[in-house]
Amino acid sequence: MREEHLLRLIAGMLGAITAVLLASTLAVGKDVFIPFALALFGAFAAEPLVLQLKRLYIPRWIAALVVVGVLYLGVQMAFSMVASTADEFEERLPAYATSVQQLIDGLPLHVNSGRLIRVDDAEFWQEMLPIKALMGNVGSAARALTSFAANIVLVMLLMVALIIGRRRVDERLDQAASEATGDADRSARILAAIDSGIQHYMLLKSLLSLGVGFSMWLVLSAFGVDFAILWGFLGFILNFIPTVGPILATVPAVLLIGLQFADSTGMAVSAALSVSVVPFVFGNIIEPKVFGDSLNLNFFAVLFALVLWSFLWGIPGAFLSVPIMMAVSVVCREVGPLRPIHDLLRS
Repeated sequence: MREEHLLRLIAGMLGAITAVLLASTLAVGKDVFIPFALALFGAFAAEPLVLQLKRLYIPRWIAALVVVGVLYLGVQMAFSMVASTADEFEERLPAYATSVQQLIDGLPLHVNSGRLIRVDDAEFWQEMLPIKALMGNVGSAARALTSFAANIVLVMLLMVALIIGRRRVDERLDQAASEATGDADRSARILAAIDSGIQHYMLLKSLLSLGVGFSMWLVLSAFGVDFAILWGFLGFILNFIPTVGPILATVPAVLLIGLQFADSTGMAVSAALSVSVVPFVFGNIIEPKVFGDSLNLNFFAVLFALVLWSFLWGIPGAFLSVPIMMAVSVVCREVGPLRPIHDLLRS
C-alpha cells in the first residue's frame, strides 16, 4: 500500500515537473510556437473553404493560395483602417479637449494657484489626465501594428504549407500512431474530431462576432459616435477572446464617448450604456444558446485556458485558448489514461 502511494506521489511530482518544463519551453520559444500555432489553427479553420474550391476542380495548392491570399488582404485592410483612424483621432483631439473644457468651465473647480483648470494646458493633460499621453501615442502604436502586419506573412506561408501538405501529415500521424499503439485509426479519429470541433467553433464564433461588431456599429452610429466602424470592427475581433473579450471591446468606445460628449452627460450615459448592453446580451444570452453543449468545455476550463495561454503567449494566446483546450480535451478523450482530464474539462 505504501509502495503504491509512493509511486503515485512520484508520478504526480514527475507530472508537475513536466508541466512546468513544458510551460517554460512554450513561453521561452513563443516567437517560434505562436506563428506555427496560428498557422495550424488557421489551416484547420480554412479546410472547408479549400474543400469547396477543390470540388470546383481547383488544385489544392491553388485553393490554399486563394484562401490564404484573401485572408492576408483582409488583415492588411484592417490594419490600414486602424492606422488611418488613429491619425484622424489625433487630428480631432483638440475638439475633444474643447468639449471637456466646456464641461470644466461649468464646474466650481480651481487648482491650488486659484486659476481655473484649462484643458489646453499641457500641465493639465500631463498631471490631471495622463490618458492624454496614451492617446497621443495612438497613431504611432497603430503604425506599429501595421508594421506587425508584415510579420503575418510568416503565418500565411506556414498556413499554405500546412494546407498543401495536410494529407501527407495525416498519413505520417496515422503511421506513427499505428507503430506506437497498434491502433491505426486513433490519430485519424483525433484529427477528425479536432477538425470538426475547430470548424464548428469558428463558424459559430465568427457569426456571433459579426453580430457583436454590427450591433456595436449600429448603436454607436445611431448616437453619432465618432469612428463607429472602428469600434464595431474591434468588437468583432475581441469577441474571439472568451469571457473578457466582449467587455474589453467596449472600453475604448466608452472612453471616446466620454470625450466626445463631455458637455452632454445624458447623451454620454445613454450611449455608453447602450453599447455596453451589446456584448452582455451576446455573451450571456445568445452565445450560450447557440453553442449549447457543442463546445463541451465548462466555464472554469475556458477561464483556466484563457489565463494560462494569455500568460504564456499574450494576446495570441488569448485568441487560441479555446481551440487549444478543445484539442487537448479531444486527445485526452481518446487516450485512456488521460480520460479523467477530459471528464474534468467537460461542461
